[in-house]
Order: sequence, then C-alpha cells, then structure tokens
Amino acid sequence: MLSIGLIGKITSIEKQIEKLSKYPDIRIHGKSSVGTKHEPSEYRFSIPEYNRIELIERSDAIFLEDSALVPYSLLKDSIKRRKHIFFSEYPDFSEEQSLELIKLIDEAGTVVQIKNPLYFNSIVQCMAKKTSQPFYLAAEIILPTEEQYGQILWDIVLLLLKMGQAVPKKNKALNISHRSKKYNFRNIRLEFTDSSALEMNITYPAENKKFTLKVVSGEDIFDMNIISNQVHSKLSTANIKTDFIKEYESFFKSVIKKQPPLTGINEYLTALRTIQDIRSKINDAST
Repeated sequence: MLSIGLIGKITSIEKQIEKLSKYPDIRIHGKSSVGTKHEPSEYRFSIPEYNRIELIERSDAIFLEDSALVPYSLLKDSIKRRKHIFFSEYPDFSEEQSLELIKLIDEAGTVVQIKNPLYFNSIVQCMAKKTSQPFYLAAEIILPTEEQYGQILWDIVLLLLKMGQAVPKKNKALNISHRSKKYNFRNIRLEFTDSSALEMNITYPAENKKFTLKVVSGEDIFDMNIISNQVHSKLSTANIKTDFIKEYESFFKSVIKKQPPLTGINEYLTALRTIQDIRSKINDAST
C-alpha cells in the first residue's frame, strides 16, 4: 500500500482527498495544510496534520500543490531519498534547477510527475490517440482576466508536446492591444519538423469564457468544447470517452512499475523553454 502525504491549501487538499480516497491501494497518511476554514462544520475529512519535513519523512509519495511550499534543498533531498512527488500545480523551477532535478531523478529512480490537465482530459486524451502526424491543432480561447492566460498557455503547450513528441522548431507570435486597453488579442503559432502546427488565439478580458480545440489529421477531425467537455468527430462512431488513462492512476502506475511518468521534469523543461520563447516573441511583437 502506497502512503500519501498532501501539501497545499486546505481547500485543494480536500478535493485531492476526495479523489484519492477512491483508490483501495492508497493510504492518505497526513497533510500539511496552508490556510484555515472559518467554520468547524466545513471540515469533511479527518486527516492528521504534520509539519512538512515530518510528513515527507513518513510518506512514500507527496502530492505538492506549490513548489514554493517546500524549500528547494528539501525537495532535492526528498528526491534523493526516493520520495515520489506529484505536482498538482505547475512548479516554478528555473532551467538550471530543472536540469539539476532531472539528474537527481535519474540517479535515484524517483518518480516526479507534473500535472497535465488537458492531456488527461478524457475527450482530449482519446482524441490524441486517434490523431496521426502531421496534425493541425487550433485553440480558440476567451478569458475573463489576464491572470488565467499563463495557466492556459502551460496547459496547451504540455498537451502539444505530448501529441507532437518533439520540440517545436518555429515560434511566431502576434500581440494586439486596444489603445484604451479594452481588450488584448494574442495569436501564437508553433510548428514542428513534420509540419504539425498549433494555432492559438487568446482574447481577454471578456464576460464569457470560451475554450475550444479543433484537431485535423489523416485519421479524423475533432471539434472539442473543453468547458462543457463535449466532442464531435467527423469519422469516429465509437464513444471516445472510454478507455483513457486517469492522471492519478498514471502516477501510481509509474511508482509501482518504477518507470518514468507520462509528464515529468523533462517535459516541464521543454515546456518552460517553449513558453519563455513564446513570451519573448510576444514582447517583441508589442514593441
């Protein structure tokens, strides 16, 4: 049985507990929470509270919401001691730190998995299995605030890297801002050596949120609404929501079988470099 420790905001921890409690071979050993609840009646789960060092020591694996909650030196020590880690939010590592962690992970055989919400979305993952290369991926996104832009960018780049299985060779960006700052529009295009391409249009702010994906390949054409979790395919008649890998299960499987995670620090580093390149192009386009 795998012993799990949870580190993060109390509200996020409770959501994770609800999901993890469904796995019979998982035991939630304890939590190290940030924040408090206002009413005793709001507590839904009775999980022991530990300081972070003790929790890591007592657990086989840690679900970590924010890399800033654990000092980098402690994180490195945990990896050396084969404490497996699942990042339920994107960490804030530099390129140098990522390279150092990759080396430590390889030496220790530790599993460190980064969340990849779009890839593990049921309709998106099943679409990816039915998509051949080269492919065209178009994302149309409207956001209420600019703060959500960074999260969405990470989501799509990590999905694209899983689908393309390679590093983009070209990156183009267009940034258009209204003169009175009523809206901002960004067009991002990534291209691969096999001619696969991503075309992403992001507009903010707006009253209503929109998030759609269109994928075209030699296998099929898919139109997906990520907000409503609905998909339409031109050729597929089977229920594409079945037979998909769940994110937590993929982490447990990697730990048990001692194999690399589907999305690890290597993928994180590639995404980090890609996003840094995108942002530099957007800054250039803004000047």
